[in-house]
Amino acid sequence: MAQYAGGRALDSTSTHNFFASLTQRRLGAIARGDRAAWSAIVDDDATLSYYDGRRLTKAEAAAAIVPPDPGVAALSSDSEVVDSLAVHPLGEDVAVVSAPDP
Repeated sequence: MAQYAGGRALDSTSTHNFFASLTQRRLGAIARGDRAAWSAIVDDDATLSYYDGRRLTKAEAAAAIVPPDPGVAALSSDSEVVDSLAVHPLGEDVAVVSAPDP
């Protein structure tokens, strides 16, 4: 059983739901242009890998987050359902999570 969220053990469904919630919050922060909310979720040592081969540090990815233009509806929100999230626990304290780009 993987351990997340303060060290408590989570079964596979709980693990998936935990990461789905984090992913929804991350996508919502991007849609709102909220760098602070996004930065609170993403680890300082994170490297983000994209389908086109780009790899960005947290600082590089955060710099690309901008608020939407006034009057433009956000494309994503905290309530958006993440349909194709894949969670692959690797041991007790590591998981690889993949989700579609916003």
